Amino acid sequence: MKDFEQWVIRARDGDEKAYEELVRAFQDKAFAVALTHLGNRYQAEDAVQEAFIEGYGRISQLSVPAAFPAWLQKIVRGKCVRQLRTGKSVPKTYSMDEAATLSSRETDPEKIALDAVMRQTLREAIATLEDEERHALLLRSIGGFDYAEIAEMMNLSLAVVKKRLHTARTRLRSSEVLQELRLSPRPGDFAAQVREKATHRFIKQQEREQMETKLVKETRVELRGSGQEIKIPVKNLYAFYRYEMLLFNDGEPAPPEEETDETWKCGTWVNQSGVINGLGSRTHDEAVAGEDAFWERPNLQAFLIALNGWPAGFAMVAAPPNATPGVDYRLQELFVLNKARRRGVATEAVRQLFARLPGKWELWTDPRNIAATDFWRKTVPVVSGGNFAHEMIYAGGEADMPGYVFTTAPL
Repeated sequence: MKDFEQWVIRARDGDEKAYEELVRAFQDKAFAVALTHLGNRYQAEDAVQEAFIEGYGRISQLSVPAAFPAWLQKIVRGKCVRQLRTGKSVPKTYSMDEAATLSSRETDPEKIALDAVMRQTLREAIATLEDEERHALLLRSIGGFDYAEIAEMMNLSLAVVKKRLHTARTRLRSSEVLQELRLSPRPGDFAAQVREKATHRFIKQQEREQMETKLVKETRVELRGSGQEIKIPVKNLYAFYRYEMLLFNDGEPAPPEEETDETWKCGTWVNQSGVINGLGSRTHDEAVAGEDAFWERPNLQAFLIALNGWPAGFAMVAAPPNATPGVDYRLQELFVLNKARRRGVATEAVRQLFARLPGKWELWTDPRNIAATDFWRKTVPVVSGGNFAHEMIYAGGEADMPGYVFTTAPL
């Protein structure tokens, strides 16, 4: 068993010092991976730090200690992708003169090439390298990966990796300035800093979870049936639901040029009467008149979610033909008021709903709605007992949406 595997075992048992040793052992590899994705030293540092902090909270889930290197790489890549998607990083803007602050103190030419002492000349030398040469050099020089590991990570043959590294070293050696470089010492103890921040964040997370548990215990959630008595509160709550959809659909920075059915269906703007979700409607009642079908048609049902006796949200359920043939129910809409969230209200409401209507369910999610996507990713395995399938589900319009199909049982 390798040393890092023993550290993983100890870290899973809560040994903070063992996790610090893991950070110290793998920080250069993680940094090299992040730098190849982001191309900027400071953003790569942020990604690596966030990856190690997340790893601290998840390492108890790692069942095979030997899988730690690949597991960590996956987390690092995920942090990099998130930075790129959120616009917090611009790829290929290499600050190679800064890269050596997290690299080792080696003095061979390929590591010399990463010294922080160099400024413009080093940047110009690195800029002469092709992308594959640069990435291979980073992984080898900073990360210390062997040729086989680099070949697997870059999806290249071993021979091609060796050729790329040879070419990169040859080009860098041709610069006389590089012969005078020496690697800069690493500032501070990165591993200790990560352990301290990870511990602090873990403690704060535990405190939040304890508070949420306390709130849930003090919360009485009731799912009220689809009778006429809930019609008014559900239809009134629909205004809040459509308002949140208007805020969510921020693709229209200004009012549309003309009112169309698609304009109000997409929820991008209010109509000329200031009403959400109603082309030509002058009042909210007119705009939600179509929801009356949930009290008039036998295959449609509406439920009111009450929190300590007060309206807090609703659930809209459809059956075929308003659902995919072969399923019993489709969760058409689920909404909980913002002030009632993070108290377990939605979780308890759907638990009651699926228990009240046992059978084969389907629901779809909008990938842009990260909060809802995360909620169902955690909730579906629980309510289905782990028996569920990811499927593309018709949600209206031209494109299907990703979602779930699963079966629930009565209480």
